[in-house]
Amino acid sequence: MKKMILMLFAIILAFAALPFGSTNAELADGKYSIPYQVNKSGSSSASIANDYFLKPATLVKKDGMMYVQLTLKHSSEFVKFESPSGGNKVVQTDTANDQRTVQFNISSLSKPQNVDVRIEIPEADYFHNYKIDFIWSENNAHLIESYAKAAEVKPAATKQAEVKQTTATKVTEEKPATTKQEEIKQTTPKSTEVKPAATKSTDEKVATTAKSTDTQKIKDGQANSTKVEEVKVEEQKSKDVKDEAKAEAVKEETTKDEASKTIEGEKEEKIEGESTAKTTALAESAATDTAKESVSSTSNSTGLIIIVVLVIMIAGAGLLFFRKSKVA
Repeated sequence: MKKMILMLFAIILAFAALPFGSTNAELADGKYSIPYQVNKSGSSSASIANDYFLKPATLVKKDGMMYVQLTLKHSSEFVKFESPSGGNKVVQTDTANDQRTVQFNISSLSKPQNVDVRIEIPEADYFHNYKIDFIWSENNAHLIESYAKAAEVKPAATKQAEVKQTTATKVTEEKPATTKQEEIKQTTPKSTEVKPAATKSTDEKVATTAKSTDTQKIKDGQANSTKVEEVKVEEQKSKDVKDEAKAEAVKEETTKDEASKTIEGEKEEKIEGESTAKTTALAESAATDTAKESVSSTSNSTGLIIIVVLVIMIAGAGLLFFRKSKVA
């Protein structure tokens, strides 16, 4: 009984020691969603960092190369995330949810993928570097898109049709002997046929008639072309006459406009001259009136002076006469 228990315990340990991502078949080229687990470096136990990642990851395999894309939670705490296998880059950033999607190359799905990280939490005074292992569950990978090129398989009916076409072509190319002989006869120059004199004269008449007909057609064509040219010349002449008439009309209108402008200018000059003459006359009359007024005012002042002098003289004479009369 104890041996049975020990054997069962040994079997359980053996299964537990198997890698998380063991597989029996290699994945074909394509895009997959693949589960994974984050372990402590060199350990089969899960790391605390396992809860810092969204599951599953996206795996892309093409032309012998593989890379994964996975999303980090608490992205601001991961100041470093770098895989030694290369291809490290940030694919997408979600600042609102503090997440970012990273990408890196992997060489094998059956081996742990080591990654260097640095976690910094200033408010907790936590600054540490770590090495973590990504363990891929290849058996549980789910195909999203296949990159394998499907081989073109032609249906049997198409192949048979192609065989028939090639056979028909070969039959067509191989001509029978009789056909070849006929071709040789056709290529052989025929003997010159000797026509009787009557036939020759008839042919000559027909040729002459044809020549005369062609000559007449040529003449008619030339005559028609001459008429066309004459019509074109006449049309051009009429156009020239019309153009000249239009030019003359334009000249006349221009001359009329210039004449009217000249008359208007003369009228304006006359009006300006008359207004100037009136202004000059008014100025002269005003000057004359001013002179008259000055003369009249001068004469008036002179008369007053004379009267004042006479009054003074009379008053003096009266005073002298009055004094003499007192003395007497």
